[in-house]
Amino acid sequence: MVHSFSPVALTSFAVLATSGIITAWRHLERLDALWTTSYGYALIAKLCVVAVVMAVLRRSATAELIAATIVLVITSVLVSLPSPR
Repeated sequence: MVHSFSPVALTSFAVLATSGIITAWRHLERLDALWTTSYGYALIAKLCVVAVVMAVLRRSATAELIAATIVLVITSVLVSLPSPR
Protein backbone atom coordinates (compact mmCIF):
# COMPACT_ATOMS: atom_id res chain seq x y z
CA MET A 1 0.00 0.00 0.00
CA VAL A 2 2.87 2.42 0.76
CA HIS A 3 4.33 1.92 -2.71
CA SER A 4 1.03 2.78 -4.38
CA PHE A 5 0.45 5.77 -2.08
CA SER A 6 3.85 7.43 -2.39
CA PRO A 7 3.62 8.48 -6.07
CA VAL A 8 0.16 9.91 -5.44
CA ALA A 9 1.40 11.76 -2.35
CA LEU A 10 4.40 13.19 -4.19
CA THR A 11 2.28 14.29 -7.14
CA SER A 12 -0.28 15.85 -4.81
CA PHE A 13 2.45 17.70 -2.94
CA ALA A 14 3.85 19.09 -6.20
CA VAL A 15 0.41 20.25 -7.35
CA LEU A 16 -0.39 21.83 -3.96
CA ALA A 17 2.98 23.59 -3.77
CA THR A 18 2.62 24.97 -7.30
CA SER A 19 -0.93 26.18 -6.75
CA GLY A 20 0.09 27.68 -3.38
CA ILE A 21 2.91 29.67 -4.96
CA ILE A 22 0.63 30.94 -7.73
CA THR A 23 -2.11 31.88 -5.26
CA ALA A 24 0.33 33.66 -2.94
CA TRP A 25 1.79 35.62 -5.84
CA ARG A 26 -1.68 36.64 -7.06
CA HIS A 27 -2.67 37.84 -3.58
CA LEU A 28 0.57 39.60 -2.71
CA GLU A 29 1.53 41.03 -6.14
CA ARG A 30 4.63 42.67 -4.61
CA LEU A 31 7.36 40.84 -2.71
CA ASP A 32 7.46 43.45 0.06
CA ALA A 33 3.80 42.70 0.84
CA LEU A 34 5.09 39.44 2.30
CA TRP A 35 6.54 41.28 5.33
CA THR A 36 4.45 44.46 5.34
CA THR A 37 0.90 43.05 5.49
CA SER A 38 -1.01 40.85 7.91
CA TYR A 39 -1.67 38.44 5.04
CA GLY A 40 2.07 38.18 4.43
CA TYR A 41 2.80 37.58 8.12
CA ALA A 42 0.20 34.81 8.26
CA LEU A 43 1.62 33.25 5.10
CA ILE A 44 5.15 33.32 6.54
CA ALA A 45 3.89 31.71 9.77
CA LYS A 46 2.11 29.00 7.79
CA LEU A 47 5.21 28.27 5.71
CA CYS A 48 7.35 28.00 8.84
CA VAL A 49 4.96 25.51 10.42
CA VAL A 50 4.76 23.54 7.16
CA ALA A 51 8.56 23.34 7.30
CA VAL A 52 8.26 21.93 10.83
CA VAL A 53 5.76 19.33 9.60
CA MET A 54 8.19 18.31 6.86
CA ALA A 55 11.07 18.15 9.37
CA VAL A 56 9.23 15.87 11.83
CA LEU A 57 7.75 13.69 9.10
CA ARG A 58 8.17 10.01 10.06
CA ARG A 59 9.87 10.88 13.36
CA SER A 60 6.95 11.55 15.65
CA ALA A 61 3.33 11.12 14.70
CA THR A 62 2.23 13.25 17.65
CA ALA A 63 4.51 16.15 16.73
CA GLU A 64 3.43 15.90 13.10
CA LEU A 65 -0.24 15.93 14.07
CA ILE A 66 0.21 18.95 16.36
CA ALA A 67 2.14 20.88 13.69
CA ALA A 68 -0.42 19.95 11.01
CA THR A 69 -3.21 21.19 13.29
CA ILE A 70 -1.36 24.49 13.71
CA VAL A 71 -1.07 24.72 9.90
CA LEU A 72 -4.84 24.31 9.61
CA VAL A 73 -5.47 26.99 12.25
CA ILE A 74 -3.11 29.44 10.53
CA THR A 75 -4.74 28.61 7.18
CA SER A 76 -8.16 29.44 8.61
CA VAL A 77 -6.80 32.82 9.73
CA LEU A 78 -5.11 33.33 6.36
CA VAL A 79 -8.28 32.82 4.34
CA SER A 80 -10.20 35.21 6.57
CA LEU A 81 -7.73 38.07 6.02
CA PRO A 82 -8.32 40.53 3.21
CA SER A 83 -6.01 40.33 0.24
CA PRO A 84 -3.29 43.01 0.50
CA ARG A 85 -4.15 44.60 -2.86
